[in-house]
Amino acid sequence: MCGITGFTHRNRVFKTSQIRRATLALRHRGPDQQGIYQSEVFSLGVVRLKIIDLELGDQPIISDNGDTVIGFNGEIFNHAELRRELQSLGHRFHSHMCLRN
Repeated sequence: MCGITGFTHRNRVFKTSQIRRATLALRHRGPDQQGIYQSEVFSLGVVRLKIIDLELGDQPIISDNGDTVIGFNGEIFNHAELRRELQSLGHRFHSHMCLRN
C-alpha cells in the first residue's frame, strides 16, 4: 500500500521540512522507497512498496524535459501493449513502469 502527499505553494513561503515531514508520516505505507519532488509551485512526496520494477521504479517520476511529474499508485493492466504503441511513436522508457518523452 503506497502513499502520496503534496502541497501547492504558489505565492506563499513553503518550508522544505513540511513535505519531508508529511512524506515521513506515510513511511509505514511504503517502507521500501520514499521520494520527494519540489518546484516553485508545488511539492510532491511518494512512499511505495517495491513490487514491480524493484531497481528502476523510484518515484516521483519526472519526464526528461521536466514538465511532467507523477506519483503513481496502481496498475495498468494493458501496460505491455501501451508501451509498444508509445515506443513506436518515439517515446522512451527508463524503467519497467514509467514513460519518459
